[in-house]
Amino acid sequence: RLRFFQYIPVREDLIIDITGGRLTLESTVGPFNFAITGEVSSFDKSTGEMRFSFNGTDVMLFGKKILQREREPVPRTYNYFYIGPTVSAARSSGGGISLLIRDPRVPASASR
Repeated sequence: RLRFFQYIPVREDLIIDITGGRLTLESTVGPFNFAITGEVSSFDKSTGEMRFSFNGTDVMLFGKKILQREREPVPRTYNYFYIGPTVSAARSSGGGISLLIRDPRVPASASR
């Protein structure tokens, strides 16, 4: 049985730029857009471990920025246990599991 606000669909995109050392988590909930930005400190292909931290947040309402915050970076880790040509799976340091789908518009060579 679902209760009011128990389930809210959220569209999220995680953009990882290993070469540039940046990542952005973009989320959309109704009229709100959130962009949480950070830095990738390392990625070890042999173990699948990616270390990163988020340090900035932008909040937009109907496309207009209403809040921008910088914060102390909090170290996080993704441990990839499957990396495929179109799909990857990772366990986060927070305990959750993420299923990541490669954007077909981005060539695979550009994201390695």
